[in-house]
This record gives sequence, C-alpha cells and structure tokens, in this order.
Amino acid sequence: QLRRESQAILDRHGIDAIVAGEGSLWQILFRKTQPRNYADLLASDLDRVRKWDRFALQNGIYALPAVRRFMSSAITEDDVETFCKVLDATCRQE
Repeated sequence: QLRRESQAILDRHGIDAIVAGEGSLWQILFRKTQPRNYADLLASDLDRVRKWDRFALQNGIYALPAVRRFMSSAITEDDVETFCKVLDATCRQE
C-alpha cells in the first residue's frame, strides 16, 4: 500500500521517480526506470533523496538518510497516511 500510494503521488506531481522494493523493503529512487544493478542505484539522484530525507525528518518522519527503508507490522494505516501527506507536501516544493 505504501509503495503504491507513494508512486501515485510522485506520478501525480510529474516527478521522475520510482518506488522500488519487494516485500517489506522499499525506497524512492529519483530515476525513470527500475534499477537493474548497483550501478543503476548509484546513478539515481542521491541529492534529491537526501533533500527528501531532511524534509521528512523536519515533518515528523524519521528515516535514516539515503538508505533503503523497511516496513514492519507495527506500521499502521494512519502511519501510511501521514507518510503520504508528507511526501505530497515534499513534491509540492519541487
């Protein structure tokens, strides 16, 4: 749900980014295509990832800077909704 809703927000704002991941692993990559290897990951816009991480932290979402994210069973639908609101606000600042 988090990956799907996040991708919809990025698409709605016309931001070249994908929400990549499998299972509980996810991350936002500022690139147009799914990565095929580690070199593709490094070719993503890491400055934009760090900018997002700072904005998220300033708005109550803690994320280690520029690393993959993991979901847990402790995450609630309210947490997903809060995250999506912050992501939407971040996109409006782009």
